[in-house]
Amino acid sequence: MQAAATRFLTAEPGVVSRIEGAEEARALEGVVDLDLSVRAGSEVAALRSSWDRIGQVIAVGADADGALATCDEVCARTVVVTGDAPGDDASGAGR
Repeated sequence: MQAAATRFLTAEPGVVSRIEGAEEARALEGVVDLDLSVRAGSEVAALRSSWDRIGQVIAVGADADGALATCDEVCARTVVVTGDAPGDDASGAGR
């Protein structure tokens, strides 16, 4: 029998400049799916509700702890780099 787990991905608000590690994370043993709803150029809003999440990972493992550990590893390896949104103060004030 296997256990399954899910985690949601978030990023700092701003415009996505690049995404690092997603392909490597997808290749980890136990990963069922890594879905990202952003790409370079997408705008990430401040996390205020579940609609502001930028992705989800689903993983399986021998038990719940193993499945959660895989999800956590995917989240750690998948880095969504954001910068100032167009029209934002270049100083990053308010973040």
